[in-house]
Amino acid sequence: MKTLPTSNLTLRAVACTFAATCALSLFGQASTHADTAAGNATVGNTTMATEHTTTDHGDHMKLKHADRSFIEKADEAGREEVEISQVAVERATNADVKKFAQMMVDDHTRANEELASLATACGVKLKEKTKSENKWSKKDVKDFDRDYVKKMVGDHKKVIDLFSKESKDGGDEQLVDFARKTLPKLQQHLDEAARLENLVK
Repeated sequence: MKTLPTSNLTLRAVACTFAATCALSLFGQASTHADTAAGNATVGNTTMATEHTTTDHGDHMKLKHADRSFIEKADEAGREEVEISQVAVERATNADVKKFAQMMVDDHTRANEELASLATACGVKLKEKTKSENKWSKKDVKDFDRDYVKKMVGDHKKVIDLFSKESKDGGDEQLVDFARKTLPKLQQHLDEAARLENLVK
């Protein structure tokens, strides 16, 4: 058997080592490219998901004109009822009317606060407070109870119609839920106001 010179063996060893190094280098680059592509795909999916979420939120914020009108009318009616009833608590002469007026203040204050939160979430700016209490502060005492209860009857009929329509035809889920859960309390107010109307007329 013929023995190769030591120099030839050394050259062959170097060549093999070089080839192996090149192969590993190429494999590493291919792996890096694959990882980068996968990373880009993940980032792309994340970006798309974020954009989709933003779009959904934006669609939710587009309130129908009817829903916006409901918020504004319900807020105005609710604040007026609280303001007038606060005067009635002080000026009513009938004990039952006073008790009813306090219930109105308590119930409608809570409802008004919840509606205000919904209005903010929907991007609806509410008007400044009304000044209805000024008129009622100057009303003749002998007619106060009768006039107050009569107004509460008329106002609650209108408000119940407003809330009923929103509960059936509203386009915003939270406003529809608010209208539905508030209706029984409004009906209770109307029933009690009607009873008092017969009592003080």
